[in-house]
Amino acid sequence: MNTSNTPKWLIPVTAVGLLWNVMGIFNFITQMTLTPEALAQYSEAEQMLIESTPLLSNIAFAIGVFGGTLGCVGILLLKKWSRPLLQLSLVAVLLQMSYWVFFTEAVAVYGPTTYVFPTIVILVAYGLYRIARNGESNGYLR
Repeated sequence: MNTSNTPKWLIPVTAVGLLWNVMGIFNFITQMTLTPEALAQYSEAEQMLIESTPLLSNIAFAIGVFGGTLGCVGILLLKKWSRPLLQLSLVAVLLQMSYWVFFTEAVAVYGPTTYVFPTIVILVAYGLYRIARNGESNGYLR
């Protein structure tokens, strides 16, 4: 495979994206397997946020982190199938983060810093999608 037009930054940047998404998987698993004892460690307001999270938000979380992880693996393998996975991951991230910020009491519970992490998550998902899209259009993802 001719990789002469593959940018030198592609592998290290994608590797960081892969680590980011793997951390997201660990966060997802932790959230989904939260025991009553662990939940009791949170404030009452935080417990309400966690317990009231709808199934669709959790599904979006799963699609976001697992799609992002597989998409990053695809980029590392220089495969164009990474683009639709990262596009799906981006849509899921947008849905999940929009729900968290606009349809929960997260801002009331955590304050204005609530906006910071969702913004970072969206920017990372968008950046990874753009990397795959550019790789597909520039021919180094096949």
